[in-house]
Parts: sequence; C-alpha cells; structure tokens
Amino acid sequence: SAEQAPDDMGVQKLEQNQGEIQHEHNEMRAKINILGLRLQGPPWVQFFICVGGVFGFGVIHDFIQELVFRYDGFEFGWFMTICELLVFVVAAWAQLMLQNRQSEVTTISWSQYVGLTVVLAITQGFGSVALSYVNFPVKVVFKSSKLIPTMALGIFVLRRSYTFLEYTAGFMLCAGIATFTLVDSKVSPRFSLVGVLLLLGAVFGDAMTVNLQERLLRQLKNSKEQMMLASNLMAAAWVLIFIIFLQRRAAQSLRAPHSAAAHRRPPLP
Repeated sequence: SAEQAPDDMGVQKLEQNQGEIQHEHNEMRAKINILGLRLQGPPWVQFFICVGGVFGFGVIHDFIQELVFRYDGFEFGWFMTICELLVFVVAAWAQLMLQNRQSEVTTISWSQYVGLTVVLAITQGFGSVALSYVNFPVKVVFKSSKLIPTMALGIFVLRRSYTFLEYTAGFMLCAGIATFTLVDSKVSPRFSLVGVLLLLGAVFGDAMTVNLQERLLRQLKNSKEQMMLASNLMAAAWVLIFIIFLQRRAAQSLRAPHSAAAHRRPPLP
C-alpha cells in the first residue's frame, strides 16, 4: 500500500492539472472579445454570432466590391488589394490595443511570415484583378471551390487520404463549376480566359494560405491577432512593391482615388 500511495497521488495530481487546463480553456472560449465587444450567452450562441458575422460582412464586402467594379474604366484591382489588406492590419492592431496586448507586436517573428505573405499577396491580388475580366458570380463560384485544391494539396503534399463521399463531393463540385463557367462564357458580356486563370491562381493560393497559417500558428505559438497583423502588413508591402516595379500599374493606381471621387454615385445595375 505504501508503494501504491505515490502512484495514487500522481494520478490525482494529473487529473487536477487536466481539470485546471480544461477550466482555463472553457473560460477563454467563453470570453470572446471582438474589438472591445464581449459576446454574451452560451458557447453555441457565440458560435452562431461569429458565423453570422462572417457571412454578413462577407456579403457586404462582396456587394461593395461588385459595385465598384461596375464603374466604367475601373481597373485598380491591385490598389483595392492594398486597401483591403490595410483594413485587416488596422483591425488586428485595434484588437490588440483594446485588450492591452500591444506589446505582442514586438515579439512577432517577421522573417517567418515571408512565404505566407507572398502567397497571400498573390491570392488577394489575383482575386481582385480577375473582376476586370469576369463577372462577380464567376468569382464567387470559383472562390467557393477551395475544397478541390485543398484536397489536392492534402493528397500530394500532406499525404492525406479521403473517403469515397469526399471524392464524390469534389467531383460534383468540379462538374458544377465547369458547367457554370461554360454557360457564363456564352451569355456574359464580361468573360475572359485570363480572368478564369487568375481565379484559379487565387483559389490555389487560398488553399496554400490556410495550410501555411495553421503550420505557423503551431510552430511560432503566436496569437491570431499577431498573425493577422504581420501577414497582412507584409502582404500589403509586397503588393506595393509590385505596383511600383511596374510603372504603368503605379500610374494607374495613383488615379484610383481620383476615380473614386469622380464616381460618388453607385452605377446602375
């Protein structure tokens, strides 16, 4: 019994530590704070509020983006990309400031985000520029097909395996996209193979971005706000360098604010 006592104490201590960890996890999960606004209610209510916010603001973003690209002569996709990335940076910084966590900015490993930011800049830029060549519904369909490159990346890079139903879902999604693209190319006045290629690049970039973000979060142990600030700020810098490198694009982007000021009224549908 003397030999069993230390073992029993060790088991009890382990169970106590696990209980404390679970309690801290539940507290952190219950304290969801978004830009100073703390969500109330049980976890499932907070979950649906977050999901509703993602879809709601996503619809607003897509509506405004489509509205802007209806203006005649609007070809400032890269400039729009910089604006979107900087908005993400401001949101991440505001979240850190409101929670008194601004010191976390000094602990960011900027060099570790180079690969992620290059992919993010290309993905965001391709998605915006594609709207100069195709209609917005085409972009929505292609961006919704991230399942396909994600499965392909999982098979060839991460060596994952999928079930028959998952392969069937991927095949049906491919067939649906092919059919929609073929029909839209016949009836749409704005359809170009260049736009389709840009959207393909954006979709594959999305799949890579998700995997790179997950890997960096595990390796660096950074917060999501740190990753959001660092990745979007560096991606905006890459896009700006790209614009400056191409002088013609730089001249076009400088005209973007003047174009926005000249078209204050929304275009007719």
